[in-house]
Amino acid sequence: MRSEVNACFAMLLLLASMLEGLKGFASAQPIEVVGGGEVEYQSNCAVCHGVEANGDGIMRRYLTLNRQ
Repeated sequence: MRSEVNACFAMLLLLASMLEGLKGFASAQPIEVVGGGEVEYQSNCAVCHGVEANGDGIMRRYLTLNRQ
């Protein structure tokens, strides 16, 4: 009986520690997420889509069809 109580207590303790560890993932700061996304966009997307996402990036001339 005592070993069952100890096993149950150990499982509850393990579950509590796992939930505590996940708490950091769910509480990301919005400003950090936005800032990270902006850096990602400027590094990988702005070349084609433009700095303001208007489709006027420097690579636009190579990616659009020349319809005359």
